[in-house]
Amino acid sequence: TDPHKEVLAFYKKHYTAEDMTLAVLGREPLPELRRLVEARFSGVQSTGHRALRGDEHGGNEPAILPENFSGLVLRVPSKDTRSVAFSWQLPSWQVPLWESKPGAYAEHFVGHEGEGSLLSALKAAGYATSLSAGVDEFGCFSHFEVKVTLTEKGLDHVEDVGNFVFTYLRLLQSTPFQAWAIGEMQDIREVRFRFADDRQPYDLVGGLAKNLQLYPPQHVLSAPIKMPSPDRRATEEMLSRLTPEGVRVEFVAKRFADRCKDVDPWYGGQYSRLPLEDSWTKSWVKAAGSGS
Repeated sequence: TDPHKEVLAFYKKHYTAEDMTLAVLGREPLPELRRLVEARFSGVQSTGHRALRGDEHGGNEPAILPENFSGLVLRVPSKDTRSVAFSWQLPSWQVPLWESKPGAYAEHFVGHEGEGSLLSALKAAGYATSLSAGVDEFGCFSHFEVKVTLTEKGLDHVEDVGNFVFTYLRLLQSTPFQAWAIGEMQDIREVRFRFADDRQPYDLVGGLAKNLQLYPPQHVLSAPIKMPSPDRRATEEMLSRLTPEGVRVEFVAKRFADRCKDVDPWYGGQYSRLPLEDSWTKSWVKAAGSGS
């Protein structure tokens, strides 16, 4: 195989004006900017075909089969960090749901850091120093993740950390929907949008060009932040998925170097895939209220 020929063939097949987005920033009048763009980009070929996006890939099949997603992943970090992440594959690509953002409600409560929060309980137990939660996107694949940065003590008590996580999720799932929180989230997001820090032009146009691949042009600035049309039903359905069944746990620490026998062929990172510990699963199912 000739790598140069392969790259050219890939370029000719997939690099097309239909899939191109462009953002231009300048002091010149719009007609002048348009003339500059046309002079430099009018030669971009058009094949008449667009790449598949999101759920167009694979029809109704999940991006990753459940048996390949769930379980335990041990990973050795390049730096001396300690964390455990609980993640759930979502049934649909979340980008088109930018107006309602079904994962925002769980993100708002699980990621809260004040009194009575999940993080405050983990800190009180001496298990964690920080926590983040929310929907992550990987191309056409979306998942919800709760990531906990662990203390040395927390590293030895991952089962207990999971008990805290699933007990909190059960509390959230069993509590009546808090409509006031949606209004609060919308207000916070509006403030974030209106008073966002200015960005350097280079970073701004790069971000806009990327977002044009995902959002309608008229909403390219606001769509990643604002939540104009919350959907209670979709929000509750999203929250109901966050259970021990089907969870993927990624446990990261230097101490796993002797247990991680597989090596990432791209970056050389050590990792190992294993079933979840039976004791963890039983304990978490009980904490989640889905078992005896």
